[in-house]
Amino acid sequence: MASFGGRGPAKPTLEYKPQILHSLGSRTIEVCNNQVIKSGAGLRNHEVSNMKFVAEHTIIPVPRVHRVERDKDGKVLKIYMDYMPGKPLDKSWATMTESERKSVAEDLCNYINQLRKLKGGYIGGADRGQAVIGQHVFHEGGPFDQEFQFNDFLFSKIISRVPSTLRYHATKTFKEDHEIVFTHSDTAPRNILVEGGHVTGILD
Repeated sequence: MASFGGRGPAKPTLEYKPQILHSLGSRTIEVCNNQVIKSGAGLRNHEVSNMKFVAEHTIIPVPRVHRVERDKDGKVLKIYMDYMPGKPLDKSWATMTESERKSVAEDLCNYINQLRKLKGGYIGGADRGQAVIGQHVFHEGGPFDQEFQFNDFLFSKIISRVPSTLRYHATKTFKEDHEIVFTHSDTAPRNILVEGGHVTGILD
């Protein structure tokens, strides 16, 4: 008497080798299975929180975060996110038509306005993350509930390098009544993806 029980031969599993998109120092960005994997030193949880916050409150095309790998202390090791279509604006601008350039500018104006409409009651990252300043050397602090606290934080990092005769005037230029809104601190062409005359992704 015959019976049917097995599942048959297993289908082969395709394994894709990650392709490195960018590498600088210990930081690596690679793509695999239509996902981008960002890894290396300096990754922070606020980057994940900020992308999720923007995705939930705007229609700005930012990568959707799929998962985050952390070490035993909670430090971010890898971020897995959507692979966004398009090419960086700095590599596309020269070949774009005037109509495409105008369309991209309109998209960016719309997206920046959406960010500016996200009001805050403190200075820092989403979910009360720390404020981070600097491009190559980073300083973290806060979050800051008052702007004067943020100003003090800024000057605590640079005041030792300012001549004493300039310190008084330098500190007086900082105001304490700005409206606090969400912003992208590096809206550079390399972080803007475009395709077909439209912005397809805002990165980093």
